[in-house]
Amino acid sequence: MLVYTFYLKCPKLPVKEADMLIVLKWAIRLVDNVFANILATIVATGGVSGWAISRNVPGYAVAAIAIGVAAGTLLLLVQLRALLWQSYSAFYLGILRDIGINMLLNRPVSGAQQEARLEADLSSWQDQVTEVMKRVGARDSEVRRFRILGNVPLRHQGSSPNHTNLMNQVAEKVERLEGLIDRLDRP
Repeated sequence: MLVYTFYLKCPKLPVKEADMLIVLKWAIRLVDNVFANILATIVATGGVSGWAISRNVPGYAVAAIAIGVAAGTLLLLVQLRALLWQSYSAFYLGILRDIGINMLLNRPVSGAQQEARLEADLSSWQDQVTEVMKRVGARDSEVRRFRILGNVPLRHQGSSPNHTNLMNQVAEKVERLEGLIDRLDRP
């Protein structure tokens, strides 16, 4: 995939960004782990039940409290997972933006083979961005606007007419992606 190629070819990537991506992915896996969720629910329920029993609370009240704590814990874990996934996806969208600029727009091209490779990479990058846009909560109109360009303004001059067209497509898609990232970053 293009993202892994970017990391391999770009050793100057700040460690903080790479670490952030790893930590967010680890946290999502932890929250997705069914065993960890069940264990957290049992610990929370057991702790509250033990406290209620030590205070001589009637059995039916202990059961109601335990059910409430179990449901609350599971709800909290579901909300935490959604929050982590949103953060991961928004961060990943920023990385894909950087890939669009550094690996596609600024790529030197000289020849039909390199143009074909650029076109294939553009298609792969577009698919990855679209997938992340859907996960991060982009509106359908934003996804369509990203995928379907219409008239593309001429901003860059390439080595051939096809290369010029590809460069201008990438530039327009990056600009539209930046608009979505700005919208997602607003509180």
